[in-house]
Amino acid sequence: LQSFPFPWWLVIFPEGTRFTQAKYESSLKYARENNLPQFKHHLIPRSKGFEEALMAMRPFLNCVYDVEFAFEGKEPTILSLLRGQPGHTHVL
Repeated sequence: LQSFPFPWWLVIFPEGTRFTQAKYESSLKYARENNLPQFKHHLIPRSKGFEEALMAMRPFLNCVYDVEFAFEGKEPTILSLLRGQPGHTHVL
């Protein structure tokens, strides 16, 4: 990646999966069992992939941005994005 001729970004979703009620409850249980914070709107991040990527890119990494997306109304799907259906997203 260091010699790649164009600018690039690596995007990671640390939760590792889509948010569902069952996954949220599993995340809360894991947090309680491991004395971690219990989030209201997020799953416990899975940080191993991020750590590995960061260590591999450390020699040439310029910065790291922590960004969250909030969707107004119905959450977009891959199909709605491919169909070009409009939506409203906030970047936090």
